[in-house]
Amino acid sequence: MCKTVSLKMLKSSALLILFSLSFIMGCKSPNEPVNPAGYIPLAVGNKWYYNDDSHDTTSINFVQEITGQKVIDNKNYYEVISTDLTSGDKGTFYYRLNKDTLFVRDTTNGERVFADFSLKVNEPAYWAQDLKVTLKSDQFMIFATPWGMDYGFSMTFKRGIGMINSAANGLVYYRTKLIKAEIK
Repeated sequence: MCKTVSLKMLKSSALLILFSLSFIMGCKSPNEPVNPAGYIPLAVGNKWYYNDDSHDTTSINFVQEITGQKVIDNKNYYEVISTDLTSGDKGTFYYRLNKDTLFVRDTTNGERVFADFSLKVNEPAYWAQDLKVTLKSDQFMIFATPWGMDYGFSMTFKRGIGMINSAANGLVYYRTKLIKAEIK
């Protein structure tokens, strides 16, 4: 009788091990994000405080806040109000995610791709010439072009936070840095 119990336990253990191995082998690598769209949390009330001054990088110059949702051309968008705290100017943008792609539109232009979080490292962005993914981890994703004397662009996203940094070099140099975020 003891041999029968041991044989049943052995069979159960073997099945458990086989099940565990098949589950583990079917899982994604820990370096591959499970939800690429998590790089941009879209929810009403989320607010990002940025600095866009290359000389004073600690003060807040503008704020972006998701104030609501709106249907445009039968698509659901999050309405984002961007406020320049220096001039008081405001702009309205609309963002939406479709699978792993972030789309943006403003009040005058149609929809365009802002970021595709399904791209892999060194894969070129199909919506912008010379732009490619230069880093992708479970926490960060960077899109960038080559930097030169009169050309260059990059934007960095942090999982669960959104865009934390962007910079452009060209006729005008600018750098945007996230100072703080209120994510719901």
